[in-house]
Amino acid sequence: TSMVEDSNLILSIFASDIDNGDLSVYAYTSDEAVMLNIEDTLLYISIEENWNGSAEIVVVVNDNMTRATDVEQFTLTVTPVNDAPYFTMEDFSLAGDITAGVDTWILANDVDSDHFFILEGAPSWLMMEGSRMYGQPDQDSVYVFTLSVSDSEHVVSEQFIISIVDHRPDII
Repeated sequence: TSMVEDSNLILSIFASDIDNGDLSVYAYTSDEAVMLNIEDTLLYISIEENWNGSAEIVVVVNDNMTRATDVEQFTLTVTPVNDAPYFTMEDFSLAGDITAGVDTWILANDVDSDHFFILEGAPSWLMMEGSRMYGQPDQDSVYVFTLSVSDSEHVVSEQFIISIVDHRPDII
C-alpha cells in the first residue's frame, strides 16, 4: 500500500465473526512518524509532515472472547513529493546610501532540495551571489522589484523594496 508525503489515507477494514459477535480492531505501526486511528470499519493513516519511507502496519481483529484473533500485516510506502521553497525572513525592504551600497543576506529554505534566487525588474547594479544580494547604486531612488526563490519546480515570489539616499554633499 502506498501514499504520497504530506497526505492521508483511509482504508476499509473488513472483518466478520461466525457468531456475529462484536469485534475489536487494533492497528500498530513500526514507525512513530505514522499515526493510525480506527473508527468503525475505517483505518485512518496520517504521517508527520515531510516524512517519507516505509513502515509495517499490523491490523488485529479479535472476538472479545479470546477465542479468535486474526492478524493482517502490510507495508506502507510513503513516496516523497517536492515541497516549495520558502522565505525564512519577514522583512522584504532595506534602506541604504550611495556611498555604502547594498549588501545583505536573503534567507530562504527548501526541505527537499537546493534553491536559488531570481531578481525580476531589479536595477542593473544589483546582483545575487548565492544568498548574498549586493550592489553599488549610482543614484538615490526607491527601487521596487520581485525577489523569487526557486527549486527549479516551484517559485515563491515577494515584492522587495530598496530605498537609497544620497548623503554626499553637493558641490556648487
